[in-house]
Amino acid sequence: LVFQESEGSGKVVIDVAQGFNSQWTGDFSNIAGATSLDDGVGNTNAIVADTACSSDPNNCAAQRCRNLSVDWYLPARNELSAVHGALCSNLAIPCNFGGFSSAFYWSSSQHDDLGAWGVFFPSGLDSFGNKFVGQPVRCVRAFTP
Repeated sequence: LVFQESEGSGKVVIDVAQGFNSQWTGDFSNIAGATSLDDGVGNTNAIVADTACSSDPNNCAAQRCRNLSVDWYLPARNELSAVHGALCSNLAIPCNFGGFSSAFYWSSSQHDDLGAWGVFFPSGLDSFGNKFVGQPVRCVRAFTP
């Protein structure tokens, strides 16, 4: 599902059939390099390299995105907001396109050692949630011509 495109390059969000529920990580920790609101690739790289993720990869949303393929990643908060803007602008449930349910979706943007940012669909409001709570995840990847 393409949500961003410019001159043949862009980003896609994974189809609902491949989405999943996961904890952000199975451990409370402050992960250095995972606070960007715009760089999901950088955040994902930092998260999967940290022991909070590598010690429990089945409960680490970023690792589960990366397991799909090396180019899939957990989107940063503003990337997830862009998904919302492109696919859910009418606030309908489910969204215009993509099968997003009414829920809080994880981003890769860490808030602090206890929580991480996410976006509520279909409202588009962003907030942070407890890293231990399982929430829906929709991975993203970039494409180029």
